[in-house]
Amino acid sequence: MKIIRTLLLALFAAFCLNAVAQIQWQWIDKNGQKVFSDRAPPSDIPENKILKRPGGMPTTPVAAVPVAAASAPAAAASRPAKSASGPKLSTKDAGLEAKKKEAEAAEKAKTKALQDENQAKRVESCTVAKKSLDLLNS
Repeated sequence: MKIIRTLLLALFAAFCLNAVAQIQWQWIDKNGQKVFSDRAPPSDIPENKILKRPGGMPTTPVAAVPVAAASAPAAAASRPAKSASGPKLSTKDAGLEAKKKEAEAAEKAKTKALQDENQAKRVESCTVAKKSLDLLNS
């Protein structure tokens, strides 16, 4: 009986450790070293340097991110400079940007309507309170 209990406890512990391992991030830092963490990488880490996200879904294969390239500034110097105007948006991106702006405008309009409604309620409440005060004073 103790053997079965010990075996079940060991299986449970292994399951828990596997669950904890599934919620880890893995990325290559600025120094070219692999970092394992339960928190997301800093915002200055590029997307192609993130090797693993929680849930076990790798973002890029490990071979696609060579560690030597991360510490080679000469390779970056040989690349052509990007234009000052930035990348051009495709029609798909332009459509997404337009939808995003429309959604932001709708959100602002909704917020403005709520603020106006709250202001009207405050004015009405103040009027009722003043009438009540006048009634009590008379």
